[in-house]
Amino acid sequence: MPPPDEGRPPCFLHEDEDLLVSRSRPGSHAPARRPLQEGIHEWASARRGKLGLHHRLDKDTSGVLVMSRTPRGAKHLTEAFEGRAITKRYAFLTTARERPPELHCDDRIGKPRNGVAALDPKGAEAWTDFTVLERRGELDLVEARPARDGPTR
Repeated sequence: MPPPDEGRPPCFLHEDEDLLVSRSRPGSHAPARRPLQEGIHEWASARRGKLGLHHRLDKDTSGVLVMSRTPRGAKHLTEAFEGRAITKRYAFLTTARERPPELHCDDRIGKPRNGVAALDPKGAEAWTDFTVLERRGELDLVEARPARDGPTR
């Protein structure tokens, strides 16, 4: 996949005085992990001025990246994340198997190594609710909703 500034540019979903919201495609780090590597944050900052980054997306994840353009925007995003006003949802396709339509997972997860997190009895507590949204032959479309402070139920 080409870097963000080659081929199709990323889509700015919302832009105002305080905030910039961009769609990030898989393969675009947010932010870049290595010096001289340009991720979506660096690409947008080069075109819109210095942007504050308040969360990240993994390299192989597509999604929405919200960045602040002003101190007021940064304060608003910080308060929203800290106050749990922002929720995260992920959708993914997986091979269909015998699975319940809803599942709650609570376990401990270790820090990612080589980009992959794994269960670790000494890791941080993690809670995620999964819902099968649609079954398409061999595939299930599943929604995952992580909760930082415990079960969402």
